[in-house]
Amino acid sequence: MATTIFNLLALIYLFRGLQIARQIFSGRREWQGGSFTQYEKRMAEQASFYLAVPVGVFFHELAHAVSIWLFGGGVAEFGYRVFWGFVRPTADSIFTPQQDWFIALAGTIGSLAFGFILWFVLSRNPLPALRYFGLRAFRYQIFFSLVYYPVFTLIGFYGDWRIIYNDFRFDTTPILSALTLVVHVALLGWFFYASRIGWFEMPTFSTLAEREQMRALESKAAANPQDTKLQLQLIDMYRQHGEKNKARSHLQAFLKENPRSAEGYLQSAALKNQDKRQVPKGASEDAAKALSLGLTNPAGIAYANQLQGEYSLGVGRLDQAIAFFDQGIEALGSAERPALIAQLYYNRALAYRRKGQYALARDDIELAIELARSSGQGQAMSHYQAELATIERQDTQSKGLSSSDRFRQG
Repeated sequence: MATTIFNLLALIYLFRGLQIARQIFSGRREWQGGSFTQYEKRMAEQASFYLAVPVGVFFHELAHAVSIWLFGGGVAEFGYRVFWGFVRPTADSIFTPQQDWFIALAGTIGSLAFGFILWFVLSRNPLPALRYFGLRAFRYQIFFSLVYYPVFTLIGFYGDWRIIYNDFRFDTTPILSALTLVVHVALLGWFFYASRIGWFEMPTFSTLAEREQMRALESKAAANPQDTKLQLQLIDMYRQHGEKNKARSHLQAFLKENPRSAEGYLQSAALKNQDKRQVPKGASEDAAKALSLGLTNPAGIAYANQLQGEYSLGVGRLDQAIAFFDQGIEALGSAERPALIAQLYYNRALAYRRKGQYALARDDIELAIELARSSGQGQAMSHYQAELATIERQDTQSKGLSSSDRFRQG
């Protein structure tokens, strides 16, 4: 039953892999430019999973087979199913416990060797998409070899790690199994630390000139570690260009040295909110702390209030949300920040609509639409126009219900 399920999953996996390969091949000319866009990054990430992992599985099983041959055994069956596989030695193949241990471990060595070599070769490639592909492929090989597969075995499935650790009793090859555990734990520690500091990340950039500017900022910040403004610019750059773990790691070190930095806590709020559909409580709390520590930048004050307002809106505290949006709009005043002001008006319109105050909601959303139109924000303008249609529909429905209620009462 399990084999059937795995084979069906393998077919789905193969189908998706072929789709990814076709998309990459059809758009290959775009990958030759001097940029590394979010789309290219996403495609490289998917390729590292759907295209590189199957190759890693093959080398994993091949390493098992080669080790069997090295010890004089024979391979009765070599099973390769794209994202899983198996190797069965012949019935007359007899191995010592130490040889069994090595044959089982060889698969992991093969996977890790493949990932490392792929990363090492592509790390010098001029195309950032290929460098990122190699980096993420290496990460997947580490994750599957040292985290996923051992856990998968631990919860009851028979596999390499049961042999390596003698069914987790360490009784057949105690010294070899114990040494493996030490190396395993050390590699896991390095893997999680490297992930936390952003070693497996790469920034996106529109042009090579932008990438050079980013490198220049990194060099300047490294040469001036006490310059808080530079450090905050570096953290913000990491965050905006898709290196969230690196930004978080630098920010933690920054706040340790500067625990009363209002701008630092605003960066923390922005990081916690990034890529979230709804502002999390932690982002709202950091925004509040930033304000309490004395933010002076009007745009920063407005953004901090926006985050608190959106959190309040999400949990149904409508009056509180409106108060925060009021403060954000007041902080900006006549500042040239049309996108941020438009967003604040839009958010306040949402709060007014949910309170049933449709006239106020309409006034705010029309201001947001005008700001978006004047600043050339076509996508935002369409979004705001959709909200205007919702306000008008709900207003009409409420008036219709009121008339109906009056008719029934009469």
